Amino acid sequence: MIFTLCIEKPFAQPYQAVVSLPGEVVWNFTGENIEAILSKCTNQAETDISSFLVWYEHVCIGTIGVSEMRVDPAMVASRINSLHGIHAPQSTGRSRA
Repeated sequence: MIFTLCIEKPFAQPYQAVVSLPGEVVWNFTGENIEAILSKCTNQAETDISSFLVWYEHVCIGTIGVSEMRVDPAMVASRINSLHGIHAPQSTGRSRA
């Protein structure tokens, strides 16, 4: 079974993460950045967990292996930020008066 990692960044607050299985929250935690969230997540992961389906806000990043998250969390965090930026809601450029 694949665990899901959902990362949110509320305004002016630390990043928040929820690890879940279908219908069950397994862990909740916070971190100062995505790299810290990944490190906390892999530290909590049991040995039989090989990967997480990762969501960052409204964007499904895909399945990421625990070993990849442990070896280079900075690179994985950078990739997550890049993918999130590609799929960020776009402004129409119109101002509302």
